[in-house]
Amino acid sequence: VSYHSAGILSEIAADGPEKWTVELHPRSDVLSKILQTVLSWDINKPRKIKYRSLSPLIRMCQLYYIPESQLWATWAICNLIRVKSERYIPMLIREKGIGILQGVVKEERCLQEARDLATMALQECENFIFLEKGASK
Repeated sequence: VSYHSAGILSEIAADGPEKWTVELHPRSDVLSKILQTVLSWDINKPRKIKYRSLSPLIRMCQLYYIPESQLWATWAICNLIRVKSERYIPMLIREKGIGILQGVVKEERCLQEARDLATMALQECENFIFLEKGASK
């Protein structure tokens, strides 16, 4: 499953089981595949994608009732800020994503993997801000 496919499937799955009309592929099987696939990706690998806003990902990070979709979104944010911190950390801050990631870290309903990714992303932000402050002195 590609990054883009996992994202689309995560969005569709987030609409709930009643909206899942694909009989050939049960929703639970697709969610399981998303989980396995996301966990197999290299967090440091650049993706050929450019977001103008992180708000769709930030919104999906708040989907505590669908951990697979939340994991995909948390992974995507973490990957973006690790690979292109100068572009995506300021965007994450502007779009109020820091608080959302902090919520993922604290929320026990979240998958541990999502909590770990959110922690990693927050550390990246902290390091970036620290370096920015040091450079401006």
